Amino acid sequence: MRLFVAVTPDDAMRRAVLQVQRSLAAGLTRGSLTRAENLHLTLAFLGETPPERVEAARRAMQAAAGVPFSVSLSQVGRFQGRGDELVWLGLAHTPELMAQAERLAQALRAEGFGLEARAFTPHLTLARRAVCRPGFCPERLAVPRVRCRVTRLYLMESARPDGVLTYTPVCAVPLRSNRIPAGTAGKL
Repeated sequence: MRLFVAVTPDDAMRRAVLQVQRSLAAGLTRGSLTRAENLHLTLAFLGETPPERVEAARRAMQAAAGVPFSVSLSQVGRFQGRGDELVWLGLAHTPELMAQAERLAQALRAEGFGLEARAFTPHLTLARRAVCRPGFCPERLAVPRVRCRVTRLYLMESARPDGVLTYTPVCAVPLRSNRIPAGTAGKL
């Protein structure tokens, strides 16, 4: 199983992201657009994982689950590839999101998962293998000011049934209304 931990946009944010994606598509000569149902923010990429490790991932997600928080869209950006790019829609800096990602990484490592060492850049992928038309600058696209409340973490499986990239939730862990630090339950 190819797994990752993610949060997903609500309907309003999904519509806003798709609006930006349509504007982006008009400026590309080629690229693979992310399907609407696949839009997500990856918090941690686990990669190929044996099915018997799903429970360990779920435990880590539960241990790391913080309180619900809100995120908002900020700007379009690009990661350079070999002759093409990955174009993404970034999220505004949110301390709660950054803390959630860090807690999750620590909990996953404690369960024995090896994670990528690169810095966490919160984003939703708009297009892969993108090549822009001459003079087109995705970073200049208008980004709607939309907020989304994050209330759960999802363990997602990435698969290609019939050659179509599909992300399917394996399990969901709700964020807690009032987080009690580990080891303090029952203490005054």
